Amino acid sequence: MKKTLKKAISVALCVVMLAMIASTAVADDTSDSVGNPETLYFSHVGHGQYETTRQRSAGAISATVTEGEGLYHIEGERYLSRVDDNRFLLVDRINMPIESAFQRNSIYRNYQMPEYVVNRIERTIAQQKALGNDDLEISIFMPGVVVEPQDSEQIAPLSTTTSYYWLNGHRLRDTTILMGNMAAGPITNTGSNVFSTAGALIDLSVGVAGMFVSVPLFTAYGIGMSALAVYRAVRGPVVRGSSTDQIQMNLVYQRWDRLTSVEVNGVWHLGCISERVVLQRVYTWQFFADNGQTYRAVSHLSQLFVTENFGNPGPTAIRWWASGGWADAPITTRVLNTTVVF
Repeated sequence: MKKTLKKAISVALCVVMLAMIASTAVADDTSDSVGNPETLYFSHVGHGQYETTRQRSAGAISATVTEGEGLYHIEGERYLSRVDDNRFLLVDRINMPIESAFQRNSIYRNYQMPEYVVNRIERTIAQQKALGNDDLEISIFMPGVVVEPQDSEQIAPLSTTTSYYWLNGHRLRDTTILMGNMAAGPITNTGSNVFSTAGALIDLSVGVAGMFVSVPLFTAYGIGMSALAVYRAVRGPVVRGSSTDQIQMNLVYQRWDRLTSVEVNGVWHLGCISERVVLQRVYTWQFFADNGQTYRAVSHLSQLFVTENFGNPGPTAIRWWASGGWADAPITTRVLNTTVVF
């Protein structure tokens, strides 16, 4: 799609979720339970749309909660992807070969992937390679192919369609891009100002459309600890700054892009782009000439953030498809006076 997405920043209240991925809430049959895999049962409504059922019944299928919120594994590369509270879409998982452009192009052709999906994947691969990130992983969850009778009341020829769901009289579908081991950095500061910078570095302020949440970095060493305090606790005293002092940070995260399309007169149009980010780890490397030693601290965070429409992009997609689509305001932070867009 060649239309330019509107990059308007919403003034509406964004939903910012901040939780430990390792923790698991008490859940009923329709909730996600990331840390405690379970089997759920689903009934087919039609055209690849499923709903949960509280007990196994005739025609129901089973699926298991996966490591990805809102994804339920059926078998092989088939999954159900959560649309809203009690609707799920049949999707196929496609693992992208990061190192082979030829193989990726074959996948794009075979699955007839929209241009906006291809561009997003290729742009991400190029950006991460420029950072020297060799650990990038990308999987795409595409609407699955469904074969079902043309007339459910009598024996009839089978029809093939790509899964979709209905909302307010519109057909919609989601394509989700999972990007794992994403890197932001390394970001480096050098000079005598590193002494004060490290002394003030206690947390990261992560924001979505003007709302910010502070994420403490060094809680493993103590409450309210700064990067400089951690260095001193491990390596010994530092009294003054030097022109050769250095601090370097690198962020590792997982990102989900949810691309919601609307069908109009037989043509699918991109209507909404929303995101989910899990900030997994932060590496902080320090050197102070006054001490003469280096130290690298690793902060294991697993903090979850979502943009405003990630949980329910359908209404926004229906409203904005004719204008080229809506893109939620990105999730950002500041690292050593550098803005990072996840």
